[in-house]
Amino acid sequence: MERREHERLPVRQAQSVDHSLPYRVMNVSKTGCFLETRQPLGEVESAIAFELPLPAGADSLTLAARIVWRDADPERELSGWFRYGLSFNGIDRISELILDAYVEFLRRDQHVAQLEDAWLKLKRVHEKIELLIAYEEKKTASFLH
Repeated sequence: MERREHERLPVRQAQSVDHSLPYRVMNVSKTGCFLETRQPLGEVESAIAFELPLPAGADSLTLAARIVWRDADPERELSGWFRYGLSFNGIDRISELILDAYVEFLRRDQHVAQLEDAWLKLKRVHEKIELLIAYEEKKTASFLH
């Protein structure tokens, strides 16, 4: 059963690539996020300052956060990846408005990603139809000559 109050929205990696940060954000909600990092962040219940990268070259949003869980998968950690769930704490009004706008951006971006997938499928079908038509035209042309 889902325990979260707010919808978690995926962050497409193309949107979240920031080589200056030692982590990548996987999903975000109004109250927290899930991230992967190459470096341990700390123990569960630790407080950290967290920089949430924003899209389109906007400055990142610095938020107070608390580590609420850590995925202690030894195989993943041996490969150099650590996973954490963060809860945002004490967000001021301006940061809350920016976070709300970012969550809405992610919601729209999710729809764009679905449209992109549908467009690619439609394009592949169109290409197959063109190949079938060319094959039929070639077959008909060789029959007529």
